[in-house]
Amino acid sequence: MTHYFGDLKNVIYTFPLKVFLIILSALLVLGILILKPFLLSYFLLASLLTIIYFFSLLPFAYNGIMKTILLPLVWTFVTVMIPLSNRELPLLQLFLLMGLRFIFLLMISVIFDIRDRQQDGLKKRKTMATMFSNRIIISMMLVLLIGYGILLILGIHSMANPLF
Repeated sequence: MTHYFGDLKNVIYTFPLKVFLIILSALLVLGILILKPFLLSYFLLASLLTIIYFFSLLPFAYNGIMKTILLPLVWTFVTVMIPLSNRELPLLQLFLLMGLRFIFLLMISVIFDIRDRQQDGLKKRKTMATMFSNRIIISMMLVLLIGYGILLILGIHSMANPLF
């Protein structure tokens, strides 16, 4: 039995699909930018953050903590700022929504770090899970969960028209 990553035939068959998806994505982004040119700065910033994360361009990006934080930061920006960019939204509501999304995605990132701990340890990758003990990670997750609850309560009470 062959594995997906070890089978050259599967890699060859999936390459045209990947090229098609990249071209389709580029055309969709181009279409959006033609219809809403003010989104260009958001797309450029999101692209820059993604490139920094993917290629670890900054020296601190090699640090396991920063890589774990940079991923939720990029996704928070892409899933909150871009969709809400042309909507009049009070700054407090925007920050609350971004804070909620960031904490939620950070907790998911830490969970995946824990799941990948053994493989990262074998490959000598620095991640939060390989750098800290279970006790520290669980404590951090509890603090994040409490912070999420506080932001959620503040968000519900401060929004006349909730976004949730």
